[in-house]
Amino acid sequence: MKKKILITGCLGFIGRNLYASLKDRYEVFCVDCAAKPAGIQKNYFRVDLLDSKSVANFAGKVSGKHFAAVIHTAFLLCGKNDRRSFDYFRKNNLITENMIRLLDAIKFDTLINFSSLAVYPVRNGSFSEESESNMSANTECLYGISKFNSEMLFSFFLGGKSKVVNLRLCQVYGPGMQDDRLVGAFRKELSEKNTITVYGNGKRISNFLHVSDLCGAVRTVLEEPVTGTYNLGCSRNISYRELAEKIISAKGDKFSKIVKVPQGSSAKAAIGTFKFEKTFKYKCKTQDFGF
Repeated sequence: MKKKILITGCLGFIGRNLYASLKDRYEVFCVDCAAKPAGIQKNYFRVDLLDSKSVANFAGKVSGKHFAAVIHTAFLLCGKNDRRSFDYFRKNNLITENMIRLLDAIKFDTLINFSSLAVYPVRNGSFSEESESNMSANTECLYGISKFNSEMLFSFFLGGKSKVVNLRLCQVYGPGMQDDRLVGAFRKELSEKNTITVYGNGKRISNFLHVSDLCGAVRTVLEEPVTGTYNLGCSRNISYRELAEKIISAKGDKFSKIVKVPQGSSAKAAIGTFKFEKTFKYKCKTQDFGF
């Protein structure tokens, strides 16, 4: 009999890929706030994680089941208009609060919580899990704080009941991603204008995680979870200019151009992934921007 796992936010970019990757190995229960999609035949539950009554109703429906793991991806992404919005901040914290209520009410062994590199400041340096979490030096400060809050609160409330694995995801990309995320925006500009505009003259360094590597990493964690907080990203950090070059190499032509703009961040913020690689014996290496 297959082990049962639960995925929140299963209709999002990451959730859809996780479902496709795990459905043959596990009995997957899916949670999202939208109507049931055609691609999920059973075990789909429409739940509003901002509504405690909706969460309690769902908890009652699955109270007799035992989940090997809960994979929590549901969160409100940070858009340009959300960066200083306390309403947005409160909603993300409410999602965490309602998830704690849900997890207190059901049986499960492991929580895999998707956090973010937004917990680190955007400045020069190499950032490991032991580095300072200074969200005030990040344009996505409120998003980073709410992600950090989720790590602390899940560990505090649930650490005695289950294993809690916090994965600080780097910038995830791949088939089906949104156009308003960096890799998607670069690809969209290239298709429309045959240019890619890089701010800070393209000097900024970050980490980009292909969704196939993310799914492989989660499969590995599920096999033998180890409580802790881990950066999850590609083993190699790259600059925005190199990212643009890779996208042009995969999708552009001889007339494609990189437009360098001096304004904007040029921070070389490299994310260290050694702790995850050492603990789980899994290294993310994919740098395929031609999807």
